[in-house]
Amino acid sequence: MGSDARPNRQRLLRRVLPVLAIAAFVLAVVGYGQYLPTASFVNCLFYALNLMVLNFYSADAAVDVPLPLDVARYLAHFVAGGTLLLTVLTLMRARRDHWNALRKSGHVAVIGSSPLAIELAKNYASDGPVCAIGANEDHAAVSMLRNHRILVVDPEDDADMVRVLHGATRIVIAEVTDAAAVRALTRIMHVADQLRRNATVPPIPVIVIVENPQLARSLKRSLVGHADLVLDVACAAERVVLGLLREFEPVRDDMLRPPPVVIGSGPVASEMVHRLLVGWQSPGEHLDVMCFGPDVGWAHRLRTESSVASRLNVLETTWSPELASRAVAAHTQRWRTAMPARSDGRAEAGPIVYLVGLDDATAFTTAANVARRLPSSTIVALVSSSEGWSALSGDFAVRSMLDVLSDTAVIETNDDRQLAEALYDDHLRWPTDIPTVFGASTTDRAISLRDLPDESQAPFLRVAAIVPEALVRNGCSFDEDGEPALLYPNEIVSLATELRAALWSTETTHAPDTVDEYRMFEFVARLPQLVCRAGFAVARQPGTANPLSLDQIELLARAAHSGYRVTSITTGNATESDNANREWADLSEFTKESNRAQIRDIPVKLACAGRQLVRASDSPHSQDSQDSEWLTDELAERLGHFEHRRWEYVHRLARYRSATDTDHQQRTHKLLTPWENLTDDEKHYDFDVVRQIPAMLAQVGLTTVAMHSPGSPS
Repeated sequence: MGSDARPNRQRLLRRVLPVLAIAAFVLAVVGYGQYLPTASFVNCLFYALNLMVLNFYSADAAVDVPLPLDVARYLAHFVAGGTLLLTVLTLMRARRDHWNALRKSGHVAVIGSSPLAIELAKNYASDGPVCAIGANEDHAAVSMLRNHRILVVDPEDDADMVRVLHGATRIVIAEVTDAAAVRALTRIMHVADQLRRNATVPPIPVIVIVENPQLARSLKRSLVGHADLVLDVACAAERVVLGLLREFEPVRDDMLRPPPVVIGSGPVASEMVHRLLVGWQSPGEHLDVMCFGPDVGWAHRLRTESSVASRLNVLETTWSPELASRAVAAHTQRWRTAMPARSDGRAEAGPIVYLVGLDDATAFTTAANVARRLPSSTIVALVSSSEGWSALSGDFAVRSMLDVLSDTAVIETNDDRQLAEALYDDHLRWPTDIPTVFGASTTDRAISLRDLPDESQAPFLRVAAIVPEALVRNGCSFDEDGEPALLYPNEIVSLATELRAALWSTETTHAPDTVDEYRMFEFVARLPQLVCRAGFAVARQPGTANPLSLDQIELLARAAHSGYRVTSITTGNATESDNANREWADLSEFTKESNRAQIRDIPVKLACAGRQLVRASDSPHSQDSQDSEWLTDELAERLGHFEHRRWEYVHRLARYRSATDTDHQQRTHKLLTPWENLTDDEKHYDFDVVRQIPAMLAQVGLTTVAMHSPGSPS
């Protein structure tokens, strides 16, 4: 109670003393006017000022001092004494904080004077001791921090800094500018060797928060492998954007919506568009992103600097919140007009609109206008602080950068944790009766990875820890400007072997029966995309190309639909699908994407068959694969079974249900049934998909060879 009372007394003094000083001065002016009737007003002011420094002017001892002046004399002494007392208390408190900080251990050190540093210190204080370094300039912030029992210190030199930081469990740098953050980091690195008194003490984790994404990436590359510190660079824009994309997914399997819209400016808007293009489309997918705002220079720079920005549509228009809402409505109408007749039964909704990098009032006004004009859209406005705005938003979501970044869990999310959360988010997308490699998903999507018991988190963290290096060993690189990576069959097999060892590494722990060869290979093939969603750009290593290019995927997807129509003729349209009579241009986007996914799955099927993709001109065994002798009836049936499962997964993810009749509006399909329940004609569709693989590959100059044969790249 005593420690809380002392800051309260000081705060009371800071509030009362100015009031008393003003009262004393006013009373002194009035009193001198009565005491010295002949004195001018200017002289009364001068005498009053002298009184405030305890210099009382007395004209005649025989004249009684008027009451106002008498009160002012006592108040002046009280103000002077109170000011002296407050100064002494403040100095003593500062020194006491300094002395306590020197003796402190097991604490978190937060360096910086920014609002984010203040909020982080307060949040860390709820879990343990905290030292705030460098926040002394803002007296209101210092008072607030001390009310949360946070030690506020300002080390005098490097030796003093070492004593304050010694024994800290974590150091967080959150300065007002990136330059100040880099200077603070440089100072920490300069004394890093002194922080570890002996080699048995583990390195201290250091998190530095910067605004500029390019600076964050440069610091990450240059600070790898520091001996005395575990350095993590957190880009504020990146952390906020990844959090928004996880909460408000731009693409949903069960919903048909126009391409996402980004309204904003600056680095946060640029990072949002970049993450949409890099993390939310696989090879062969076509995800357009529309963007505009008060200043679209950032969008033009992104288009010229990034090789993945070809699908970026920049709207050049006069800016206002009302015009922004009209532009989004026009964008939605154009998309609906261009859409062919569809029969996939997915619910149609308005676009998802991200408002980022705008000032709070503009973001709120624009979000309200878009929500009024397009009630079916999903809108999220990013503001600097949610205080006041959240209560006013009814038809759209408001998220605060300060609230997101001051969450200690967000700041402490390292690369492995980010990837583990992306793996967990993907795991939750699957229906509960379709187990993934991590087992059956939960029905409660509100449960985060951190909410799970440690033993349930462990598989995701183990996989996340090995995936980046495993991808590099298997032909991938982390390149911001490369196109999304697609794995070769032999790389899928190699990665699957490493993941099996990570997930089921002991003799007593075996893969569950639900995780067969295809399930594991299918998961491995999606890893580059999942890694991209975690904030990392995965491309092929320099000098290597994807097994199938974007143009080849599109060409073969069209060929796959043509093959489907031929099979429909031979089976009398056993699936009773309207798509059998439709040209490619008339298919729904869902059906087109289903055909592209079928082509992207070819390396997975070849991995199951033990075959590797090569250019036909490079293979000494090209004749062996062109006549399809490797594709035996037994193998074709096994791969056909896998193809039916793949098709079933796509529809189940789109929230289709099994039924006796197919009704796309109700999202029911009669073929969502186990392989054993299909008729021979229905199985014929899946067999033909597999049997057409050699001929389809030949169309684009590719063939297959047995893995580890002389013509197979290792």
